[in-house]
Amino acid sequence: VCHGDVYLHNVLRDGKGVARLSDWGASFVYDRTLVEVASSIEKIEVLAFGRLVQDLFSWNLNVAVPDSTELGSYLNTKSGSKTMSLIASILQKDQSKRPTFSEIKETLATIPEFESFSAVAGSIQ
Repeated sequence: VCHGDVYLHNVLRDGKGVARLSDWGASFVYDRTLVEVASSIEKIEVLAFGRLVQDLFSWNLNVAVPDSTELGSYLNTKSGSKTMSLIASILQKDQSKRPTFSEIKETLATIPEFESFSAVAGSIQ
């Protein structure tokens, strides 16, 4: 299932602090065995996820992440962190070069700030 509208305004928090997606009006089911189609859909969703991350950084951390897929080099040099490098790859203009969600999860697991999150995320699936 593709949500089709993964943006911060469609993320709710339940009573336990767990994020839940809402507004499934743009969602659709697609055939994941069609590898090329599935890959393209995932890369579009990855960019939408990147926009969600931009909003989280801006609204909750007061950290501006440039609203442009052209500024990957800015993000990579701004802090030199794995987190900013990951965000730059997610916002990559070339869709074919964006990471998959599995690759994003693997990268987050190598970042110390996300270690405890990775353990929780693994138990939710």
